[in-house]
Amino acid sequence: RISRIKNNGIYLKRFNEKNIIKVLLKIEPDIIINTIAMTDVDACEKKIVSARNSNIKTIKTITNSILKISTKNYSPFLIHISTDQVYSGKGPHKESNIKPINNYAKTKLIGEKVASKVKSCIIRTNFLGYSQKNKNFNSWIINNVFQNKKIFC
Repeated sequence: RISRIKNNGIYLKRFNEKNIIKVLLKIEPDIIINTIAMTDVDACEKKIVSARNSNIKTIKTITNSILKISTKNYSPFLIHISTDQVYSGKGPHKESNIKPINNYAKTKLIGEKVASKVKSCIIRTNFLGYSQKNKNFNSWIINNVFQNKKIFC
């Protein structure tokens, strides 16, 4: 884990190619999983530059670092977490029908194109968060598990 928080994995004060390359050469990972993203859709609409920096520039830094250290015998595989919001309307969706409708989806789609410049797998998914305050599907599942209730599908 690479982190900008001390004592939380490999600490990097600056997330740049030089530092990423140094870490990759030191630990030589077979797989890199990128979970860095600005995921608050409303914030991505208000803070366009921040969304571009997080969802495009970050993955560009990672892929450029991978390209610079890759050799015939070594090239880490990248797993890039994206979003299903690159589609709009009712599904099922086809690759030919990608139509991002907001800045979040647009920046994630551009990030996917950047990630595809190296050996990679792009996962388009939707995360449902847990909230103690607001009831949602995830909190329902968690509460039922803690209460040893059976969940039927």
